[in-house]
Amino acid sequence: MLTAKTTQATQTLPPDSSSAVLDDACGIGTVTAEVKKSFPDISVLAIDSSAGMLKAYNRKAKKHDFKNVTTRLLDGGNVSSDSITHAFACTFIDLAHNATACIQELHRVMAPGGVLAMNTWADPYHPSIGTPWTKACQTVYPDYKAPMVTSPRWSTPEQIKENLVKAGFKDVQTKQEMTHWRWSSPEEMTTWFFDGGNPVEGRWHESLVEECGGKLEDMREPFHQEVVKEYRNEGGHLLREELVNLTIARK
Repeated sequence: MLTAKTTQATQTLPPDSSSAVLDDACGIGTVTAEVKKSFPDISVLAIDSSAGMLKAYNRKAKKHDFKNVTTRLLDGGNVSSDSITHAFACTFIDLAHNATACIQELHRVMAPGGVLAMNTWADPYHPSIGTPWTKACQTVYPDYKAPMVTSPRWSTPEQIKENLVKAGFKDVQTKQEMTHWRWSSPEEMTTWFFDGGNPVEGRWHESLVEECGGKLEDMREPFHQEVVKEYRNEGGHLLREELVNLTIARK
């Protein structure tokens, strides 16, 4: 999925020495790693709202010897207007608390003619995570209902185009593809979900406490067991399919 997205963006607007990439909601740096495979010297600005995610990103950047990379904690207005030629928003917009403001900010910082590449989940219940988490919680709290952490306003190509055009983008193209959540083991996914510091996972965690007064650590083993049931093992990896929207647009 990330390879397809970065390839389409760089083919639409081939980078050169003056190009500037924004990895918005960079997480652990997966998008940056894809960009750096083909353009190791390109300038990248990576931002995230989570200090924990930026620490993980910086560890990955050091391990892979990323060059010309700057990281910042998200702070409104901290990126210059018209300065970004290639912006990537990976599984971010549909998870944001205020997606409209995020899209408007992306439009502000992008240079005229710049390209935006983004993806959103097609199922607002985000079943690859939401299903094992809900089933795990219901083993202890039968009445528990997981929150919808993904906005249903970004689930279809028609919605995405409408939202981006309204923000000022043009040439919007969206296609739906099946992608895979891939993990080396149930333990790896469980550790990521509980200890990874991702603020989106925190919404599921908080819902358990707020709805049921439950203890997060009590859910670790039930969640692990549900991951084993929900994911299939193929070639030594855990896999589970989920439909995603891949979108590209121009300013």
